[in-house]
Amino acid sequence: MRAHITPEVRKRSARTNAENWQKPESAEKRKRQSHRAIDLLEQGKIGPQAPYRTEWKMNPFTGKEEYMHSSWETRFLDKCVERGIAVTSSNCKL
Repeated sequence: MRAHITPEVRKRSARTNAENWQKPESAEKRKRQSHRAIDLLEQGKIGPQAPYRTEWKMNPFTGKEEYMHSSWETRFLDKCVERGIAVTSSNCKL
């Protein structure tokens, strides 16, 4: 369990989200978000062809290939390697 997130907090959050979902302005917000997602798909910024790909990458700190879930994770590893900050992923390839 994450710090400060108790079962009571989860219930209250779920109830608030359910109430907000029913508000009239929520329908308009969902519609805008849907159109935005369609635009991003058409631009190739999201979806299977997007540049945010998964890959296996050699981690010099562990000497093993590690699975990168996204280009963000790959970029993070690259920056840590540049700065000499030892990091690892819990998904090491054996």
